[in-house]
Amino acid sequence: LMDIVWLDDGETIVAFATSGLFLIRLYNGIIVNVSEIRDEHYDWGTRFSLSNDDRHIAIINSDRKLQVWDIKLAELVWESERLHGSPNSTAWSPNGKYILTVTDLQLRIWDFESREVLYAGCPNVSMYNAWWVPNTNRILSDALFDVRIWTVPEDLDIGIP
Repeated sequence: LMDIVWLDDGETIVAFATSGLFLIRLYNGIIVNVSEIRDEHYDWGTRFSLSNDDRHIAIINSDRKLQVWDIKLAELVWESERLHGSPNSTAWSPNGKYILTVTDLQLRIWDFESREVLYAGCPNVSMYNAWWVPNTNRILSDALFDVRIWTVPEDLDIGIP
């Protein structure tokens, strides 16, 4: 296994392995069902994040495309064009309307419904990760010896309480 995430129901795990993406269902701590969401070779560069409602998963990996999957239906919802640079992280906005992708060359904010890039920033530094800063309209990104704070464009409602 490369990574696992528990869903909020406490009885479901999403697991990434080099052989695919799996949904594991538990009952009283015992595995009762394992279903394959996607049969594809994943590498250690694969990054993913779950939507706030645990319904969708955003994935970027060495093919340099953002893919959004419906976890419950095990179906690909949409796939982006090829991203610029090596994929490093992905995150959902607090309200689940937007997906943040980070490559070593670019930070992008995608609209989940329209599938369009609403913002693209080039930091002139190789980025590793990015996170939505809670209760703000900002994004925090890190790089080797560098941390940056990005302000989300005002016209994007990211769900700040």
